[in-house]
Amino acid sequence: MLNGKLKQFRKLDVGELFFVAVDCAQGGADNNIGQFLSRKKIDVPLVYENRGVASTMTPDIFAILEMIYDVTKVAPWVAFERNMGGASEMDRLNSMNINKKFRIWNMPIFGKENEKKMSDGQRQEHSNKLGWDTTSQSRPVLVGDLKNAVDSRAITIYEQETIDELYSFIISNSGKPEAEYNAHDDRIIPLGICWQMFQRITPDIQKKADYSQYENHKQEIYYNPLG
Repeated sequence: MLNGKLKQFRKLDVGELFFVAVDCAQGGADNNIGQFLSRKKIDVPLVYENRGVASTMTPDIFAILEMIYDVTKVAPWVAFERNMGGASEMDRLNSMNINKKFRIWNMPIFGKENEKKMSDGQRQEHSNKLGWDTTSQSRPVLVGDLKNAVDSRAITIYEQETIDELYSFIISNSGKPEAEYNAHDDRIIPLGICWQMFQRITPDIQKKADYSQYENHKQEIYYNPLG
C-alpha cells in the first residue's frame, strides 16, 4: 500500500523506457509530485502525488520504479529535484536500488560547451550530484524547453491538474518563470526534469537491463499492484 496516490491513464508496454522525476516537499500545502514520461509514446501515463514530507514519498517511488521494471522489462531513469530534502532522499533511493531495477540520473553541467554537445547529440558532462538542481542557470532551460515542448504539442498529458498548472505558469515582473499567485508548480518542475532527461539521455547510454530472470514472467500490464 502506498503512502500517496498513483494515477494510471493507460497500459504500460513491454520494452517501454520511462523517465521519472519527483518534486519533493516538506509538508504543508506543497505536494511530492512524480511525473513518468514515456520515451516510446512521449506521454505521461503515470502521475504520483503525496502530501507528506519527502521521506514518506521515497518508499513509494521505489516500489513504483520496481513495478515499472517488472512490467516493461526496462530499467527506468529517475531524478529527484534536490531542493526540499530531495538531495538526501535521492541518496536514500540510490542505496535502496539493490536489484538494479532503475537508474539514477546525475545533474548535467550547464555551459555553452555542454549544451552544444547536447544539440549535436553527443554525450554531455555530468556532475557527481544525483538528481536535478534547480538553479539560476538550470531553471530557465528547464522551463523554456518544457514550454517549447508543450506549445508544439510534443508531449501528451492526461492529468487535468498538470494541464491546469501549465496554464497558470507565468513570467513574473522580475523575469522569473513561476506559478501565478495562489497557484502551484509542483507538477511543472518534475515534468520539466523528465523532458531534460528525454533530451539528454542519448541512445548510447540507454543500456539494456538484464531481463534473464524475467524470461518466464508474463503478466497483464494494466493494473496498479501498489494501490
